[in-house]
Amino acid sequence: MASDWIQLPTMRWFFVGDAILDTVIETPRYPKPKANSGDGSPNIIAAWGGAAWDYLNQVMYISGGGHGDAHECETGIYALNAAQLQFKRVVNRSPLDTVQSWDFSQGKVMPQSSGNATNMPLRHGVPASIHTYDGLVWIPPGLPGAGPSAGGLFYPGNARAIVNLDLAQYSNAHWFNPLNASGNWSYCAAFLDGSALYGPHDSFAYFKFDLNGSEATDWSPQSLGQLKFNAFSSSTALPYANRAWTLMRERREQVSLFGDASGVRVHHGRALDAKASNWTNYHERLNLSSSDGSHRDFNSANLADDGALANAGMHYDHTLACLWVQSNAKDGALYRIDGLDSTNWRVSRQAGPAALSDAGHGTWGRFRVARMGGVNVALRVSSSTEPPQVLRLS
Repeated sequence: MASDWIQLPTMRWFFVGDAILDTVIETPRYPKPKANSGDGSPNIIAAWGGAAWDYLNQVMYISGGGHGDAHECETGIYALNAAQLQFKRVVNRSPLDTVQSWDFSQGKVMPQSSGNATNMPLRHGVPASIHTYDGLVWIPPGLPGAGPSAGGLFYPGNARAIVNLDLAQYSNAHWFNPLNASGNWSYCAAFLDGSALYGPHDSFAYFKFDLNGSEATDWSPQSLGQLKFNAFSSSTALPYANRAWTLMRERREQVSLFGDASGVRVHHGRALDAKASNWTNYHERLNLSSSDGSHRDFNSANLADDGALANAGMHYDHTLACLWVQSNAKDGALYRIDGLDSTNWRVSRQAGPAALSDAGHGTWGRFRVARMGGVNVALRVSSSTEPPQVLRLS
C-alpha cells in the first residue's frame, strides 16, 4: 500500500497497523516526577506534546511531555517518516542523573528534581522535557546548528536549543536561570522565517531567536542564537492559548481561530520585511461562513481548553490554497477552509471522515498532509500507544 497510495479509499481514516511510537521509546521507563512513579512516556504526546514537520522530506518529529507529566529527562526525539509509516528514535533521552532544579529559597541550582516546575535545563545543557505545544520547529539544512542532510529541530523552553538531526545531538543550549528570565513557555509556538525563529509565548508576546547570532547565557559564554523577548509589540492580540493556531509558511502568515466563527491573521512576513517593531497594522480580523452551517462548529465551547477544535490539527495546503482542520475528538470531523485571500473564509465539513481516536489535550502539529504516490495523504498521531492514522484526501 505504501508504494501504491491510489489503492487507498478517499476520505476515510485508517490505522497503520504495525507502527506504534511506544515500541521505540527506551526502557526501563522513566517515572512521572509529580508522582515519582509510573510510566511517564505516554505523556510525551498526551501532555500537550507537539511535533515539527520536515516539509522537504515529509518527516514528523515528536518530542515533549514534561512539566511533571513526563520526566524532565524524557528528551528523546522520535521521527515518523510519511513514506515508510514507521517510527524511529532519532535522539536518545537524557540520563536520570542529569536532572536539576532551581531552589528559589536559596537562589541556586540543586541537583535534584522539583517536579519540573521551573523547566531547568539538565546538567549537560539539554532542555528539560516540557509541554512542546506548537513550539517545535524543523530547521532546514544550511542554517546554524542543523545537520547537512536531515536538518535540525528547535526545542523551546527556558533552555532553547537546536538539535542536529544528523549527529543526533543537541547544540550548545541557550538558557537563563529563573531569576534572570521570567518568560513563560507554556502555550508556546514558534516559526522560522529566514535565519531566525519567532513566535508568541506567554500567550500574546513575541520573541525573536536569531540563529546567526550568539550571546553569553547562564550556560555558556558563547551560546548559539541571540534571543530577544517582546521583540515586537502590537495593540491587537493574536490569541494563542486554547485556540486553533497554525502557520501558513509559504504565505509567511499565521492564523488563530477563536470565539464564535472568527479569527485573526498576522502577515508577519510583511512586518518583517518592513522591519516593523509594531505589528498592529499587520493583523486582520477574519470571519468564517459556510453553506452547510459547519462554520458554527468553530464556537467558544469547541475552542475552549480541551475542546474538540482547541489546538486541533491544522495544516495549510499551499497547492490547494486551503486549510485542513481535523477535530481532536473521536469521530470528530475534518474541515476544509477556503477563500484565504480574503477576510471571509469559507468552511466546509467534509463528508465521511471521522477520527478513529481522541487526541486528548489537542493535536499540536501531529496532523499533517503529505504528497505520496501522486495523492495527498493526511497523517494523524493521537497517542504513543496507538498506531498513526492515514486518510487519502485526493
